[in-house]
Amino acid sequence: MTERWERDLQALREVHAPRSVADRVAQGPRTDHPAIPSARRRVTAMAVAFAIAVAGTLLVVKAFDTSNPHPANLATWPGGTNVLPIPAPGKAAPAFLADGSPVFVVTTEGGSTHVLSAVSTHKPFGIGELIGWCPGSQTFLDPSHGSTWFATGTYLGGPAPTGLVPYGFTVLAGGELRVGTPLAPPARGVGARTPITGPFCQGGVGTSGMVSPAGVPPSAIRLSPQAATHVSTTSWIAVRGRLVVTSTTAQLCPGVDRSCRNGATVRGIDARGLLAMNGAVDYTTKIGVWLAHVHGSYLVDATTAPSVAKEYLPVFFTGTTGWHIQDSGRAPLPGGSVAWASTVRFDQADLAPNAPAIPPTTIASLPPNGIIVTAEVVPSEYDPSNGAYPPRTLASLDLSGAKLRGPEAEEPPGNYAVMEIQGYVLVRVYYGTSTPSAALVRKAQAELDTLQIPPVCPVPPGAYKPVLSVTSGPPGTQVTVSGPVSYQGMDGTYEVAKEQMQVWWNFQSDNSNRWTDLLPGGASPSPANSGAVTMVTSATADGVCSWQASFAVPDVPAGAYPITVLIVSGPGATGGGSLIFHVTAP
Repeated sequence: MTERWERDLQALREVHAPRSVADRVAQGPRTDHPAIPSARRRVTAMAVAFAIAVAGTLLVVKAFDTSNPHPANLATWPGGTNVLPIPAPGKAAPAFLADGSPVFVVTTEGGSTHVLSAVSTHKPFGIGELIGWCPGSQTFLDPSHGSTWFATGTYLGGPAPTGLVPYGFTVLAGGELRVGTPLAPPARGVGARTPITGPFCQGGVGTSGMVSPAGVPPSAIRLSPQAATHVSTTSWIAVRGRLVVTSTTAQLCPGVDRSCRNGATVRGIDARGLLAMNGAVDYTTKIGVWLAHVHGSYLVDATTAPSVAKEYLPVFFTGTTGWHIQDSGRAPLPGGSVAWASTVRFDQADLAPNAPAIPPTTIASLPPNGIIVTAEVVPSEYDPSNGAYPPRTLASLDLSGAKLRGPEAEEPPGNYAVMEIQGYVLVRVYYGTSTPSAALVRKAQAELDTLQIPPVCPVPPGAYKPVLSVTSGPPGTQVTVSGPVSYQGMDGTYEVAKEQMQVWWNFQSDNSNRWTDLLPGGASPSPANSGAVTMVTSATADGVCSWQASFAVPDVPAGAYPITVLIVSGPGATGGGSLIFHVTAP
Protein backbone atom coordinates (compact mmCIF):
# COMPACT_ATOMS: atom_id res chain seq x y z
CA MET A 1 0.00 0.00 0.00
CA THR A 2 2.79 2.41 0.89
CA GLU A 3 4.58 1.86 -2.41
CA ARG A 4 1.40 2.56 -4.39
CA TRP A 5 0.63 5.64 -2.33
CA GLU A 6 4.12 6.99 -2.98
CA ARG A 7 3.77 6.31 -6.72
CA ASP A 8 0.36 7.95 -6.96
CA LEU A 9 1.45 10.94 -4.94
CA GLN A 10 4.53 11.55 -7.07
CA ALA A 11 2.53 11.19 -10.29
CA LEU A 12 -0.04 13.77 -9.21
CA ARG A 13 2.17 16.41 -7.65
CA GLU A 14 2.15 18.58 -10.72
CA VAL A 15 -1.55 18.62 -11.60
CA HIS A 16 -2.22 22.16 -12.79
CA ALA A 17 -4.88 24.43 -11.34
CA PRO A 18 -8.09 24.73 -13.36
CA ARG A 19 -9.00 27.59 -15.63
CA SER A 20 -11.95 28.32 -17.85
CA VAL A 21 -12.12 26.43 -21.13
CA ALA A 22 -14.02 29.33 -22.64
CA ASP A 23 -11.27 31.73 -21.57
CA ARG A 24 -8.65 29.43 -23.05
CA VAL A 25 -10.38 29.38 -26.44
CA ALA A 26 -11.09 33.11 -26.46
CA GLN A 27 -7.75 34.34 -25.17
CA GLY A 28 -5.36 31.78 -26.62
CA PRO A 29 -2.39 30.34 -24.75
CA ARG A 30 -1.59 31.35 -21.19
CA THR A 31 1.56 30.87 -19.18
CA ASP A 32 -0.12 30.78 -15.78
CA HIS A 33 -1.05 27.17 -15.22
CA PRO A 34 -1.06 27.00 -11.40
CA ALA A 35 0.29 23.74 -10.02
CA ILE A 36 -2.12 22.02 -7.64
CA PRO A 37 -1.35 18.81 -5.82
CA SER A 38 -4.02 16.16 -6.19
CA ALA A 39 -6.24 15.20 -3.26
CA ARG A 40 -7.77 11.95 -4.46
CA ARG A 41 -8.80 8.85 -2.53
CA ARG A 42 -8.43 5.20 -3.37
CA VAL A 43 -10.14 2.13 -1.86
CA THR A 44 -6.86 0.44 -0.95
CA ALA A 45 -4.66 3.49 -0.54
CA MET A 46 -5.61 6.73 1.13
CA ALA A 47 -3.69 9.91 0.25
CA VAL A 48 -4.96 12.75 2.41
CA ALA A 49 -4.08 15.94 0.56
CA PHE A 50 -5.45 18.43 3.01
CA ALA A 51 -6.62 18.58 6.61
CA ILE A 52 -9.74 20.54 7.49
CA ALA A 53 -10.20 22.61 10.63
CA VAL A 54 -13.38 24.62 11.08
CA ALA A 55 -13.26 27.81 13.08
CA GLY A 56 -16.24 29.84 11.90
CA THR A 57 -15.82 29.35 8.15
CA LEU A 58 -12.05 28.80 8.13
CA LEU A 59 -10.82 26.02 5.87
CA VAL A 60 -7.16 25.07 6.20
CA VAL A 61 -5.61 23.27 3.24
CA LYS A 62 -2.45 21.26 3.66
CA ALA A 63 -0.62 21.01 0.35
CA PHE A 64 1.89 18.33 -0.42
CA ASP A 65 5.56 19.20 -0.28
CA THR A 66 6.68 19.72 -3.86
CA SER A 67 10.42 19.34 -3.37
CA ASN A 68 12.05 16.54 -5.32
CA PRO A 69 13.23 13.66 -3.10
CA HIS A 70 16.84 13.67 -4.28
CA PRO A 71 19.97 13.54 -2.13
CA ALA A 72 21.32 16.86 -0.89
CA ASN A 73 24.46 16.43 -2.98
CA LEU A 74 24.34 15.13 -6.54
CA ALA A 75 27.73 13.63 -7.21
CA THR A 76 26.82 12.80 -10.80
CA TRP A 77 24.08 13.70 -13.23
CA PRO A 78 21.58 10.80 -13.62
CA GLY A 79 22.75 8.90 -16.67
CA GLY A 80 25.57 11.36 -17.31
CA THR A 81 29.04 10.12 -18.17
CA ASN A 82 32.38 11.45 -19.38
CA VAL A 83 33.02 8.36 -21.50
CA LEU A 84 31.09 8.72 -24.76
CA PRO A 85 30.99 6.89 -28.10
CA ILE A 86 32.58 8.52 -31.13
CA PRO A 87 29.90 9.05 -33.81
CA ALA A 88 30.36 8.17 -37.47
CA PRO A 89 31.57 10.87 -39.90
CA GLY A 90 28.90 13.50 -40.54
CA LYS A 91 27.04 12.67 -37.33
CA ALA A 92 26.57 14.49 -34.01
CA ALA A 93 25.31 12.89 -30.78
CA PRO A 94 23.90 14.86 -27.81
CA ALA A 95 24.78 13.82 -24.26
CA PHE A 96 25.09 14.95 -20.66
CA LEU A 97 28.44 14.74 -18.93
CA ALA A 98 28.75 13.45 -15.38
CA ASP A 99 28.41 17.00 -14.01
CA GLY A 100 25.27 17.67 -16.06
CA SER A 101 26.98 19.70 -18.78
CA PRO A 102 25.05 19.34 -22.06
CA VAL A 103 27.37 18.58 -24.99
CA PHE A 104 27.48 17.33 -28.55
CA VAL A 105 30.08 14.85 -29.76
CA VAL A 106 30.51 15.39 -33.49
CA THR A 107 32.64 13.80 -36.17
CA THR A 108 33.00 15.93 -39.28
CA GLU A 109 32.65 14.45 -42.74
CA GLY A 110 36.42 14.87 -42.97
CA GLY A 111 36.86 12.55 -39.98
CA SER A 112 37.88 14.94 -37.16
CA THR A 113 36.07 14.53 -33.82
CA HIS A 114 35.08 17.37 -31.49
CA VAL A 115 33.30 17.65 -28.13
CA LEU A 116 31.38 20.93 -27.95
CA SER A 117 29.15 22.55 -25.36
CA ALA A 118 25.48 22.46 -26.33
CA VAL A 119 24.96 25.88 -24.70
CA SER A 120 24.84 28.78 -27.13
CA THR A 121 27.47 31.46 -26.53
CA HIS A 122 24.76 34.00 -27.29
CA LYS A 123 22.88 34.59 -24.04
CA PRO A 124 20.27 37.30 -24.66
CA PHE A 125 19.76 39.28 -21.46
CA GLY A 126 21.68 36.60 -19.57
CA ILE A 127 19.30 33.74 -20.44
CA GLY A 128 21.09 30.67 -21.74
CA GLU A 129 19.75 28.50 -24.56
CA LEU A 130 20.71 25.16 -26.03
CA ILE A 131 21.65 24.52 -29.65
CA GLY A 132 20.78 21.80 -32.15
CA TRP A 133 22.62 19.99 -34.93
CA CYS A 134 21.54 20.41 -38.55
CA PRO A 135 22.67 17.31 -40.45
CA GLY A 136 21.84 18.78 -43.86
CA SER A 137 24.24 21.71 -43.61
CA GLN A 138 26.56 20.00 -41.11
CA THR A 139 26.27 22.99 -38.78
CA PHE A 140 25.03 23.82 -35.30
CA LEU A 141 22.13 26.24 -34.89
CA ASP A 142 20.60 28.27 -32.08
CA PRO A 143 16.96 27.86 -33.20
CA SER A 144 15.73 30.76 -31.07
CA HIS A 145 18.04 33.49 -32.35
CA GLY A 146 19.71 32.15 -35.47
CA SER A 147 23.38 31.88 -34.51
CA THR A 148 25.24 29.18 -36.44
CA TRP A 149 28.54 27.36 -36.03
CA PHE A 150 30.55 25.01 -38.20
CA ALA A 151 30.80 21.35 -37.20
CA THR A 152 34.11 22.17 -35.53
CA GLY A 153 32.42 24.76 -33.27
CA THR A 154 33.90 27.67 -35.22
CA TYR A 155 31.64 30.73 -35.47
CA LEU A 156 29.66 30.93 -38.73
CA GLY A 157 27.00 33.62 -38.31
CA GLY A 158 24.38 35.29 -36.14
CA PRO A 159 24.57 37.27 -32.88
CA ALA A 160 26.82 34.80 -31.01
CA PRO A 161 30.03 36.56 -29.89
CA THR A 162 32.31 33.50 -30.26
CA GLY A 163 32.54 29.92 -31.35
CA LEU A 164 31.19 27.13 -29.17
CA VAL A 165 33.00 26.07 -26.01
CA PRO A 166 35.19 23.04 -26.85
CA TYR A 167 36.19 20.25 -24.47
CA GLY A 168 39.47 18.43 -24.34
CA PHE A 169 39.24 14.66 -24.63
CA THR A 170 41.26 11.46 -24.84
CA VAL A 171 40.49 8.77 -27.40
CA LEU A 172 39.95 5.34 -25.86
CA ALA A 173 39.82 1.85 -27.29
CA GLY A 174 36.54 0.56 -28.66
CA GLY A 175 35.47 3.72 -30.47
CA GLU A 176 35.01 5.83 -27.31
CA LEU A 177 36.52 8.95 -25.80
CA ARG A 178 36.90 10.39 -22.32
CA VAL A 179 35.89 14.04 -22.02
CA GLY A 180 38.19 16.38 -20.11
CA THR A 181 37.85 20.01 -19.11
CA PRO A 182 36.23 22.82 -21.11
CA LEU A 183 38.50 25.20 -23.03
CA ALA A 184 38.15 28.82 -24.07
CA PRO A 185 35.82 29.30 -27.07
CA PRO A 186 37.50 30.51 -30.27
CA ALA A 187 36.91 34.13 -31.26
CA ARG A 188 35.00 34.99 -34.40
CA GLY A 189 37.08 34.25 -37.48
CA VAL A 190 39.30 31.80 -35.61
CA GLY A 191 39.14 28.02 -36.03
CA ALA A 192 38.74 25.32 -38.63
CA ARG A 193 35.82 25.53 -41.03
CA THR A 194 33.98 22.66 -42.68
CA PRO A 195 32.09 22.60 -45.99
CA ILE A 196 28.38 23.53 -45.97
CA THR A 197 27.05 20.42 -47.66
CA GLY A 198 23.33 21.11 -47.72
CA PRO A 199 20.49 23.43 -46.71
CA PHE A 200 20.37 25.11 -43.32
CA CYS A 201 17.63 24.10 -40.89
CA GLN A 202 14.91 26.74 -41.07
CA GLY A 203 12.11 25.04 -39.15
CA GLY A 204 13.68 24.76 -35.73
CA VAL A 205 14.17 21.81 -33.44
CA GLY A 206 11.75 18.97 -34.06
CA THR A 207 10.31 20.22 -37.35
CA SER A 208 13.17 20.12 -39.85
CA GLY A 209 15.25 17.07 -39.09
CA MET A 210 17.34 18.92 -36.55
CA VAL A 211 19.01 16.82 -33.86
CA SER A 212 17.87 18.24 -30.52
CA PRO A 213 20.08 18.52 -27.44
CA ALA A 214 19.72 15.75 -24.90
CA GLY A 215 16.47 15.88 -22.91
CA VAL A 216 16.73 16.25 -19.15
CA PRO A 217 15.79 12.95 -17.47
CA PRO A 218 12.78 13.31 -15.13
CA SER A 219 14.81 11.89 -12.21
CA ALA A 220 17.13 14.89 -12.41
CA ILE A 221 14.41 17.57 -12.31
CA ARG A 222 13.86 19.32 -9.00
CA LEU A 223 10.43 20.80 -8.37
CA SER A 224 11.37 23.45 -5.80
CA PRO A 225 13.83 26.16 -6.94
CA GLN A 226 14.31 27.27 -3.33
CA ALA A 227 15.26 23.76 -2.22
CA ALA A 228 17.61 23.52 -5.19
CA THR A 229 19.72 26.40 -3.83
CA HIS A 230 20.51 24.24 -0.78
CA VAL A 231 22.25 21.64 -2.94
CA SER A 232 25.99 21.49 -2.29
CA THR A 233 27.41 20.79 -5.74
CA THR A 234 29.37 22.43 -8.50
CA SER A 235 27.47 20.40 -11.12
CA TRP A 236 24.58 21.64 -13.19
CA ILE A 237 21.17 21.11 -11.62
CA ALA A 238 17.79 20.90 -13.37
CA VAL A 239 14.82 22.77 -11.91
CA ARG A 240 11.22 22.97 -13.09
CA GLY A 241 9.78 26.47 -12.89
CA ARG A 242 9.11 29.72 -14.69
CA LEU A 243 11.34 32.76 -14.87
CA VAL A 244 9.72 35.91 -13.48
CA VAL A 245 11.55 39.18 -14.09
CA THR A 246 10.70 42.62 -12.70
CA SER A 247 12.70 45.84 -12.75
CA THR A 248 14.43 44.84 -9.52
CA THR A 249 14.53 41.03 -9.41
CA ALA A 250 14.69 37.86 -11.43
CA GLN A 251 13.31 34.70 -9.83
CA LEU A 252 12.65 31.12 -10.79
CA CYS A 253 9.21 30.27 -9.40
CA PRO A 254 7.62 26.82 -9.07
CA GLY A 255 4.09 28.11 -9.62
CA VAL A 256 2.33 31.20 -10.87
CA ASP A 257 1.48 33.09 -7.69
CA ARG A 258 2.98 36.57 -7.44
CA SER A 259 4.60 35.75 -4.11
CA CYS A 260 6.81 33.15 -5.85
CA ARG A 261 6.64 30.88 -2.82
CA ASN A 262 9.54 28.38 -2.77
CA GLY A 263 11.22 30.37 -5.54
CA ALA A 264 14.88 31.22 -5.95
CA THR A 265 16.69 34.39 -6.99
CA VAL A 266 18.46 34.16 -10.35
CA ARG A 267 21.58 36.28 -10.83
CA GLY A 268 23.04 37.36 -14.15
CA ILE A 269 19.75 38.40 -15.83
CA ASP A 270 19.64 41.81 -17.52
CA ALA A 271 16.19 42.65 -16.18
CA ARG A 272 16.04 46.22 -17.49
CA GLY A 273 17.14 45.25 -20.99
CA LEU A 274 14.68 42.35 -21.13
CA LEU A 275 11.77 44.51 -19.98
CA ALA A 276 12.70 47.33 -22.36
CA MET A 277 12.75 44.95 -25.34
CA ASN A 278 9.33 43.55 -24.46
CA GLY A 279 7.89 46.96 -23.54
CA ALA A 280 6.62 45.55 -20.26
CA VAL A 281 6.86 46.20 -16.54
CA ASP A 282 7.40 42.52 -15.86
CA TYR A 283 8.21 39.41 -17.86
CA THR A 284 7.44 35.75 -17.34
CA THR A 285 8.04 32.51 -19.18
CA LYS A 286 6.04 29.31 -19.34
CA ILE A 287 6.74 26.69 -16.70
CA GLY A 288 9.54 24.53 -18.05
CA VAL A 289 12.86 22.91 -17.24
CA TRP A 290 15.91 25.06 -16.52
CA LEU A 291 19.57 24.17 -16.08
CA ALA A 292 21.53 26.27 -13.59
CA HIS A 293 24.43 26.35 -11.18
CA VAL A 294 24.06 27.05 -7.47
CA HIS A 295 26.09 29.99 -6.19
CA GLY A 296 25.52 30.74 -2.52
CA SER A 297 21.78 31.12 -1.98
CA TYR A 298 20.86 31.86 -5.59
CA LEU A 299 21.00 30.38 -9.08
CA VAL A 300 23.29 31.46 -11.93
CA ASP A 301 23.73 30.46 -15.59
CA ALA A 302 19.97 29.92 -16.02
CA THR A 303 19.49 28.02 -19.28
CA THR A 304 16.30 26.75 -20.86
CA ALA A 305 16.37 23.03 -21.53
CA PRO A 306 14.21 20.31 -23.09
CA SER A 307 12.86 17.54 -20.90
CA VAL A 308 12.40 13.88 -21.64
CA ALA A 309 9.00 14.20 -19.96
CA LYS A 310 6.09 15.05 -22.28
CA GLU A 311 2.76 16.72 -21.69
CA TYR A 312 -0.78 15.94 -22.73
CA LEU A 313 -4.09 17.76 -22.94
CA PRO A 314 -6.62 17.20 -20.12
CA VAL A 315 -10.20 16.02 -20.21
CA PHE A 316 -12.66 18.90 -20.23
CA PHE A 317 -16.36 19.71 -19.96
CA THR A 318 -17.91 21.45 -22.94
CA GLY A 319 -20.41 22.99 -20.55
CA THR A 320 -24.16 23.33 -20.91
CA THR A 321 -26.22 26.41 -20.10
CA GLY A 322 -26.01 27.41 -16.45
CA TRP A 323 -22.75 25.55 -15.71
CA HIS A 324 -19.36 27.01 -14.86
CA ILE A 325 -16.41 24.99 -16.12
CA GLN A 326 -12.68 24.82 -15.35
CA ASP A 327 -9.84 22.56 -16.41
CA SER A 328 -6.21 22.11 -15.47
CA GLY A 329 -4.60 22.86 -18.80
CA ARG A 330 -1.68 20.83 -20.12
CA ALA A 331 -0.44 18.19 -17.72
CA PRO A 332 3.00 16.55 -17.55
CA LEU A 333 3.26 12.81 -17.97
CA PRO A 334 2.88 10.76 -15.87
CA GLY A 335 0.90 13.31 -13.86
CA GLY A 336 -2.87 13.60 -13.60
CA SER A 337 -5.22 16.36 -14.73
CA VAL A 338 -8.59 17.61 -13.54
CA ALA A 339 -11.76 19.20 -14.93
CA TRP A 340 -14.62 20.75 -12.96
CA ALA A 341 -18.20 21.75 -13.73
CA SER A 342 -20.47 23.55 -11.25
CA THR A 343 -23.93 25.10 -11.16
CA VAL A 344 -22.47 27.88 -8.96
CA ARG A 345 -19.41 30.02 -9.47
CA PHE A 346 -16.19 28.61 -8.07
CA ASP A 347 -14.79 30.33 -5.01
CA GLN A 348 -11.55 32.12 -5.85
CA ALA A 349 -9.80 30.25 -3.05
CA ASP A 350 -10.29 27.03 -5.03
CA LEU A 351 -8.59 28.52 -8.08
CA ALA A 352 -5.48 29.66 -6.21
CA PRO A 353 -2.06 28.00 -6.64
CA ASN A 354 -1.53 24.88 -4.51
CA ALA A 355 -5.28 24.25 -4.20
CA PRO A 356 -6.30 20.57 -4.12
CA ALA A 357 -7.84 18.71 -7.04
CA ILE A 358 -11.40 19.28 -5.76
CA PRO A 359 -12.91 22.73 -5.01
CA PRO A 360 -13.39 22.38 -1.20
CA THR A 361 -14.50 25.95 -0.47
CA THR A 362 -17.17 25.83 -3.18
CA ILE A 363 -18.30 22.41 -1.99
CA ALA A 364 -18.63 23.63 1.61
CA SER A 365 -20.95 26.47 0.53
CA LEU A 366 -22.97 24.55 -2.07
CA PRO A 367 -26.72 25.39 -1.89
CA PRO A 368 -29.27 22.52 -1.62
CA ASN A 369 -29.95 22.57 -5.37
CA GLY A 370 -26.27 22.98 -6.30
CA ILE A 371 -24.11 20.41 -8.11
CA ILE A 372 -20.34 20.13 -8.65
CA VAL A 373 -18.93 17.49 -10.99
CA THR A 374 -15.19 16.76 -10.83
CA ALA A 375 -13.25 14.45 -13.15
CA GLU A 376 -9.64 13.53 -12.51
CA VAL A 377 -7.49 11.57 -14.94
CA VAL A 378 -5.43 9.09 -12.93
CA PRO A 379 -2.55 7.54 -14.90
CA SER A 380 -1.81 4.84 -12.29
CA GLU A 381 -5.31 3.38 -12.80
CA TYR A 382 -5.10 3.24 -16.60
CA ASP A 383 -4.91 -0.20 -18.22
CA PRO A 384 -2.04 -0.07 -20.77
CA SER A 385 -3.67 -2.91 -22.73
CA ASN A 386 -6.13 -0.27 -23.94
CA GLY A 387 -3.32 1.51 -25.81
CA ALA A 388 -0.94 4.38 -25.12
CA TYR A 389 -1.72 6.85 -22.34
CA PRO A 390 -3.49 9.29 -22.43
CA PRO A 391 -6.55 7.31 -23.57
CA ARG A 392 -8.23 8.00 -26.90
CA THR A 393 -11.78 7.52 -25.61
CA LEU A 394 -13.57 7.72 -22.28
CA ALA A 395 -15.05 4.74 -20.56
CA SER A 396 -18.79 4.81 -19.89
CA LEU A 397 -19.51 7.19 -17.02
CA ASP A 398 -22.97 6.28 -15.73
CA LEU A 399 -24.13 7.67 -12.39
CA SER A 400 -26.79 4.96 -12.07
CA GLY A 401 -24.07 2.59 -10.91
CA ALA A 402 -22.11 5.14 -8.87
CA LYS A 403 -21.44 4.76 -5.17
CA LEU A 404 -23.51 7.18 -3.04
CA ARG A 405 -21.76 8.33 0.13
CA GLY A 406 -21.24 11.25 2.46
CA PRO A 407 -18.11 13.39 2.86
CA GLU A 408 -14.85 11.67 3.76
CA ALA A 409 -11.73 12.80 5.58
CA GLU A 410 -10.17 14.55 2.59
CA GLU A 411 -13.34 16.54 1.87
CA PRO A 412 -14.93 19.45 3.74
CA PRO A 413 -17.45 18.45 6.45
CA GLY A 414 -21.13 19.07 5.81
CA ASN A 415 -24.52 17.56 5.16
CA TYR A 416 -24.14 16.71 1.50
CA ALA A 417 -23.97 13.63 -0.73
CA VAL A 418 -21.25 12.45 -3.10
CA MET A 419 -21.58 10.08 -6.05
CA GLU A 420 -18.30 8.47 -7.10
CA ILE A 421 -17.18 6.46 -10.13
CA GLN A 422 -13.71 4.97 -9.81
CA GLY A 423 -11.33 4.24 -12.68
CA TYR A 424 -8.59 5.99 -14.63
CA VAL A 425 -11.11 8.86 -14.81
CA LEU A 426 -12.15 9.37 -11.20
CA VAL A 427 -15.57 11.10 -11.13
CA ARG A 428 -17.06 12.74 -8.07
CA VAL A 429 -20.44 14.48 -8.09
CA TYR A 430 -21.16 16.71 -5.08
CA TYR A 431 -24.76 17.63 -4.25
CA GLY A 432 -25.78 20.40 -1.86
CA THR A 433 -28.14 17.98 -0.13
CA SER A 434 -27.69 14.59 1.51
CA THR A 435 -30.66 13.19 -0.46
CA PRO A 436 -30.30 14.28 -4.11
CA SER A 437 -33.48 13.97 -6.13
CA ALA A 438 -33.73 12.05 -9.36
CA ALA A 439 -33.94 15.38 -11.18
CA LEU A 440 -30.60 16.52 -9.69
CA VAL A 441 -28.94 13.24 -10.66
CA ARG A 442 -30.26 13.55 -14.23
CA LYS A 443 -28.92 17.10 -14.39
CA ALA A 444 -25.50 15.94 -13.17
CA GLN A 445 -25.49 13.06 -15.67
CA ALA A 446 -26.30 15.44 -18.53
CA GLU A 447 -23.28 17.56 -17.65
CA LEU A 448 -21.06 14.52 -17.12
CA ASP A 449 -22.01 13.41 -20.63
CA THR A 450 -20.26 16.54 -21.99
CA LEU A 451 -16.89 15.40 -20.61
CA GLN A 452 -14.50 14.95 -23.52
CA ILE A 453 -10.94 13.97 -24.32
CA PRO A 454 -9.18 16.37 -26.70
CA PRO A 455 -8.57 14.95 -30.15
CA VAL A 456 -5.25 13.31 -30.83
CA CYS A 457 -3.62 15.40 -33.51
CA PRO A 458 -2.60 13.29 -36.51
CA VAL A 459 1.05 13.55 -37.41
CA PRO A 460 1.22 14.72 -41.04
CA PRO A 461 3.73 13.13 -43.41
CA GLY A 462 6.87 15.22 -43.71
CA ALA A 463 7.12 18.64 -42.12
CA TYR A 464 4.29 20.64 -40.56
CA LYS A 465 4.07 22.85 -43.64
CA PRO A 466 1.29 25.47 -44.02
CA VAL A 467 -0.78 25.87 -47.21
CA LEU A 468 -2.59 28.71 -48.98
CA SER A 469 -6.26 28.57 -49.93
CA VAL A 470 -5.36 30.28 -53.22
CA THR A 471 -1.91 30.86 -54.69
CA SER A 472 -2.60 33.66 -57.14
CA GLY A 473 -4.87 36.64 -57.61
CA PRO A 474 -4.98 40.45 -57.83
CA PRO A 475 -4.51 42.83 -54.87
CA GLY A 476 -7.39 42.53 -52.41
CA THR A 477 -7.75 38.76 -52.86
CA GLN A 478 -8.75 37.05 -49.61
CA VAL A 479 -6.21 34.36 -48.71
CA THR A 480 -6.41 31.84 -45.87
CA VAL A 481 -3.20 30.34 -44.53
CA SER A 482 -3.64 27.10 -42.60
CA GLY A 483 -1.69 24.12 -41.39
CA PRO A 484 -1.33 21.39 -38.78
CA VAL A 485 -0.07 22.21 -35.30
CA SER A 486 2.90 20.19 -34.10
CA TYR A 487 1.54 19.79 -30.59
CA GLN A 488 1.39 16.04 -30.26
CA GLY A 489 3.47 13.05 -31.17
CA MET A 490 2.17 9.79 -32.55
CA ASP A 491 1.27 8.64 -29.04
CA GLY A 492 -0.92 11.73 -28.53
CA THR A 493 1.31 13.35 -25.94
CA TYR A 494 2.10 17.04 -25.93
CA GLU A 495 5.50 17.93 -27.31
CA VAL A 496 5.98 21.62 -28.01
CA ALA A 497 3.66 24.48 -27.14
CA LYS A 498 3.41 26.98 -29.98
CA GLU A 499 1.77 30.25 -29.04
CA GLN A 500 1.29 32.43 -32.10
CA MET A 501 1.43 31.83 -35.82
CA GLN A 502 2.58 35.02 -37.59
CA VAL A 503 2.19 35.33 -41.36
CA TRP A 504 4.74 37.68 -42.96
CA TRP A 505 4.34 39.06 -46.48
CA ASN A 506 7.25 39.70 -48.84
CA PHE A 507 9.90 38.03 -46.68
CA GLN A 508 12.20 35.31 -47.95
CA SER A 509 14.46 33.56 -45.46
CA ASP A 510 17.95 32.90 -46.82
CA ASN A 511 21.57 33.20 -45.73
CA SER A 512 21.38 37.01 -45.66
CA ASN A 513 17.75 37.36 -44.56
CA ARG A 514 16.95 35.15 -41.56
CA TRP A 515 13.53 34.71 -39.99
CA THR A 516 15.05 35.80 -36.68
CA ASP A 517 15.24 39.29 -38.21
CA LEU A 518 11.45 39.43 -37.76
CA LEU A 519 11.74 39.24 -33.98
CA PRO A 520 11.85 42.38 -31.80
CA GLY A 521 15.42 43.67 -31.77
CA GLY A 522 16.32 41.79 -34.97
CA ALA A 523 17.95 43.35 -38.02
CA SER A 524 15.67 45.15 -40.45
CA PRO A 525 14.66 42.47 -42.98
CA SER A 526 15.01 43.22 -46.68
CA PRO A 527 11.87 42.84 -48.82
CA ALA A 528 12.06 40.14 -51.47
CA ASN A 529 9.97 42.15 -53.95
CA SER A 530 8.27 45.52 -54.31
CA GLY A 531 6.85 46.95 -51.10
CA ALA A 532 7.65 46.37 -47.46
CA VAL A 533 7.96 43.32 -45.25
CA THR A 534 4.64 43.19 -43.36
CA MET A 535 2.95 40.87 -40.90
CA VAL A 536 -0.42 40.53 -42.63
CA THR A 537 -2.18 38.25 -40.12
CA SER A 538 -1.67 35.98 -37.12
CA ALA A 539 -3.47 33.29 -35.17
CA THR A 540 -3.13 31.68 -31.76
CA ALA A 541 -3.13 27.92 -31.41
CA ASP A 542 -3.56 26.18 -28.06
CA GLY A 543 -5.12 22.77 -27.61
CA VAL A 544 -6.06 22.39 -31.27
CA CYS A 545 -4.75 20.25 -34.12
CA SER A 546 -4.74 22.92 -36.82
CA TRP A 547 -4.67 26.67 -37.27
CA GLN A 548 -5.75 29.18 -39.90
CA ALA A 549 -5.62 32.92 -40.47
CA SER A 550 -6.82 35.13 -43.33
CA PHE A 551 -5.60 38.32 -44.95
CA ALA A 552 -6.16 40.47 -48.04
CA VAL A 553 -3.35 40.64 -50.61
CA PRO A 554 -1.67 44.08 -50.34
CA ASP A 555 -1.85 46.61 -53.15
CA VAL A 556 1.45 45.75 -54.84
CA PRO A 557 2.65 45.31 -58.44
CA ALA A 558 2.28 41.95 -60.13
CA GLY A 559 4.92 39.37 -59.28
CA ALA A 560 5.84 36.44 -57.07
CA TYR A 561 5.81 37.29 -53.35
CA PRO A 562 7.11 34.99 -50.62
CA ILE A 563 5.06 34.40 -47.50
CA THR A 564 6.83 33.23 -44.34
CA VAL A 565 5.12 31.72 -41.30
CA LEU A 566 6.82 32.45 -37.99
CA ILE A 567 5.82 30.44 -34.94
CA VAL A 568 6.41 32.62 -31.87
CA SER A 569 6.64 31.13 -28.39
CA GLY A 570 7.61 33.53 -25.59
CA PRO A 571 10.87 35.35 -26.37
CA GLY A 572 11.87 32.81 -29.03
CA ALA A 573 10.50 31.75 -32.38
CA THR A 574 10.72 29.06 -35.02
CA GLY A 575 10.39 29.29 -38.76
CA GLY A 576 7.17 27.55 -39.75
CA GLY A 577 7.58 27.33 -43.51
CA SER A 578 7.65 29.51 -46.64
CA LEU A 579 5.09 29.86 -49.43
CA ILE A 580 4.76 31.82 -52.68
CA PHE A 581 1.77 33.92 -53.78
CA HIS A 582 1.60 35.18 -57.37
CA VAL A 583 0.03 38.64 -57.57
CA THR A 584 -1.68 39.25 -60.89
CA ALA A 585 -2.69 42.52 -62.51
CA PRO A 586 -6.05 43.95 -61.37
